[in-house]
Amino acid sequence: DQLVADGKIDAVVFFGAADHGWEPGKWDWGTEGRDIVVRDLTNRGFKKITAPVGAVYQKKAKGLLETITVIGPEVLKDLQHGTDGLFKTLVSQNEIVIYNGHSFYGSLNVLNDPSIYPGKYQIFLMSSCWSYEYYTKQIFQHNQTAEDPQG
Repeated sequence: DQLVADGKIDAVVFFGAADHGWEPGKWDWGTEGRDIVVRDLTNRGFKKITAPVGAVYQKKAKGLLETITVIGPEVLKDLQHGTDGLFKTLVSQNEIVIYNGHSFYGSLNVLNDPSIYPGKYQIFLMSSCWSYEYYTKQIFQHNQTAEDPQG
């Protein structure tokens, strides 16, 4: 009920390349995952709309506007050193954040920036080799409130 109170659901899905040496145009688990999600969104009636970065899909059903931004390995590769800025912006703008990528040996430093958390209910799905051990402590710490001291 907290997610749909405003009549919309905004989600972002990040797909990083699985291979450190990956180059655009080559097959990779990250591109495969992105392609499967895009196929499934299209099959479920989502329409691609113009976006400044990545691909954005929308569908309106039962009065609820669903918007899903898909960021593939190509976008992350093109940005090189600007990925933290993109991640910050999209985490702060979306209620559901799905990350499919590397664990980066302990944390995503960008998750330590309290300014990325908008102070509203969010769902994070972190899919990497050590997601729970690494990321939950960062996300919970920055979502602590008087009503929810555990974050």
